[in-house]
Amino acid sequence: VQRRRSTLCAVEDSFLAARFSGRWEQELDRDEDGRYFINYPPELFVPLLDYLGARETEDPSRDVPLPVGPENQRPQFQAMLRYFGMLPAVSVLDAVRTPYESVVGCDHGLAFEVVPKTNSLFLVALEMCAGR
Repeated sequence: VQRRRSTLCAVEDSFLAARFSGRWEQELDRDEDGRYFINYPPELFVPLLDYLGARETEDPSRDVPLPVGPENQRPQFQAMLRYFGMLPAVSVLDAVRTPYESVVGCDHGLAFEVVPKTNSLFLVALEMCAGR
């Protein structure tokens, strides 16, 4: 599989972009022919490459949805996305308009503020799911 370095760096704040930015050139794993080695099977990594290619070429004002990966390997795919820093650190959901069941992804958090009349009280609730 061949892709440009700029494609691998399409998500700027990701670990994958950092690895291929040129700063860590000597530390990248390579095969005997000098090609970069990614320790994930093609059926997991190629959907990520397709996503990165779409991110690179799509109008920046348009959202490119993350792939969900192969149905029989969703936990492994999500783990790879986490490893490469592709999942957003924080997702803001509109709880009034977005049913929980319709949210795509596997790591969700919910934060809310409770303000009594006299003092502020911050209460954070976090709910995690391991996959669908």
